[in-house]
Formats: sequence, C-alpha cells, structure tokens
Amino acid sequence: MKKFRITGISFIIVLILSAGSILWAAEIIYLEGKVEVKRKKEKDWEKATLGMKLEPGDMLWTRGIDSRVDVDLDEEDKGKNIFKLDGNTQSILRADADPSQIDSVDLDYGDLFAKIEKIEGDSTFDVYTLTAVAGVRGTDWGVSTNKEEEESDISCYKGRIYVKAFDEEGRLLAKIDVDAGYTVHVKKAQAPSEATVVPEEKKQEYEGWDEEISEYIEKEQKKAEEGGISNLIIDKVKELYEEFKNAYSQGDINGVLNCVARDWESSGGQSFYDLDDRLNNIFSTFEQFQVDMSGFSIQPSDDPEYVAKVSYYMKIEASLLSDPSIKHHEEGDVIEYIKKEGDKYLIAKTVGKGAF
Repeated sequence: MKKFRITGISFIIVLILSAGSILWAAEIIYLEGKVEVKRKKEKDWEKATLGMKLEPGDMLWTRGIDSRVDVDLDEEDKGKNIFKLDGNTQSILRADADPSQIDSVDLDYGDLFAKIEKIEGDSTFDVYTLTAVAGVRGTDWGVSTNKEEEESDISCYKGRIYVKAFDEEGRLLAKIDVDAGYTVHVKKAQAPSEATVVPEEKKQEYEGWDEEISEYIEKEQKKAEEGGISNLIIDKVKELYEEFKNAYSQGDINGVLNCVARDWESSGGQSFYDLDDRLNNIFSTFEQFQVDMSGFSIQPSDDPEYVAKVSYYMKIEASLLSDPSIKHHEEGDVIEYIKKEGDKYLIAKTVGKGAF
C-alpha cells in the first residue's frame, strides 16, 4: 500500500474527500478502580483514562468489583446521554442506525445504568444482553445481566422502556413496556416475567448516581458559560460540517466551497483559490474515498477573529482512478477555526499536524 503525506491545504481537502462520518465523540467522564479499553480491530487492552474518546466498536471492561466507568455519549451537549458501567462489567459500543453515532451497547455481563434524554428523530438507544434487548427514546434505566445464569434484570427509573425477548432462533417471543419504578426478569429464550417493584437497593444506587450526574451537568454548563461559546454556535458549526459533508457526497464542488470562507488560509499559507484548484485535481484523480473523523470537539477560539475552534482526528483511504489497486492512506490531527459572515458560519483556517 502506498502512502502520501498531507500538510497545509491538504488537510481541508481530505475532509471533503468523502461523505465520511463525523463522530461527535463519546468521552469517559468518570473512572474508579481498574478500567480498560480495547479499540476496534486491536488485539490488546489498554488502560482507560479520564477524557478518553470512544468510538463504535470499542470495548469497555471494569475489572474488579470496585471499578466503575461513566461515559458521556455526546461531547457537545454534555449530560444529556450518559451511561455507567459498574464493577465486573464488559460491554461493546455499537452504531446500528448510523455508523458515526454510538446508539447501543452490547452488555456481555455486569451492570449498567443509563440516562438518555436527547435522541434525534425516531432513533432509540438500546442495550443488548444474552437474553433480551431493552431500549428507549429518552428515560433513565438500568440493566443487570448474568452471563453464567443466562438471565437479566431490566429496570426503569424514569419514563418508560421497552423490553424484547427472543427464542433460540432469534424469533421475537414478546415485547413489553416497563414503567418507571418497575423491573422485569428475563431468562434466555423465555418471555419477560411480570413486572415487579424495583428493589430498594437498586433504587438507592440509581438515585445516588442521578445526583452525581446532576452535579456534573451543572459544572459543565458553568464551564461552557465561562468559556463564552453558546449551544447556538455549537449547533451552527455542526450544521456547517454536515452541509460540507453532504455537498461532497453529491459531487458538488461549489457546495463544498460555499462552506469555506473566501479568505480561508492553511497553516502552509495556501489560499481559497489554491484550494479550488486542488479540489478539481483531487476529484479527478481519486475514487472510493473512505473517511473517518473521530474525537470531534468544538471549543471557544483562542483567536478573537474566530467564533470557534474545531478539532478532530482523521483517517482516510482512497483509490487511484487510473489503478484502483493502489490505495492511499493517511491519518492525523486536524484543527480548524470557524468564522461568522452574516448568518453563515464558515471554515476560515485549517491547521494540521501529525499526518503521514
């Protein structure tokens, strides 16, 4: 496989090579005890760290009864969608509906609490266990699964959840709704039990965690206010990158350039007009683009000329039109600055380093 280096102007070009996914990164916000992560396609486990970004396909393992990890699923709207894994728990993060967005968890064994308050459209957040699938559009709930006994307890603390049970062949046996304050027991290949009141011990554990999350949300809101970046700007920047991505997916170079400020510059000194020329060259040279953007973060700009600073980690692979067997691959950190012109938010400056 051949590789090429990207610097300066190439970073913004790489971004528009595909309608690739933008992952609004999940982030570890609390750690206790021994917690490990195994990245998708990696063989070895690594130590989890506070602030670590997670992607679909990553595995989490709380090794020991006193271990715990909390994950915020949306870095840009903190506290809206969070789950906790208690001790001796192993899970896999999944993206079922959209490959760029974590929307479910495979709970191999152990205990999980979830607070899901903001999901787009008709989407749901699901937890898969050996015995059942439980899901919501927005509520607080918990799942405890025992792999050896092949059974799960699924509890609802706020709102309402649904629980599906399947037979050995994967055929649906039953789907029931569980209201707040109740729990159901599900054995492998059996329909859920009648709902019973959530045990007091579990209720108290949930209430303690809910209080911790409320404090976390309050702190994050205070940091956002002090940082001077509003949710409105965050939403507009998200829309900008979605527009940018969609324009490329339609082969609309003008649409792509409409997302870039006319006084755009790269760290290498290239201009908007250099970018225009380069884009035409890129689109006529490569095909079969595959782009992954992860760890996407929107922060206040450290330069008063711009309204926001965007950073992410990018991986890209493309094939030569003249010889599709020749692949090009590169990855690296990207930093971009956003400006506002009228009602429009635009990419105004691109900085990159660490690519190869």
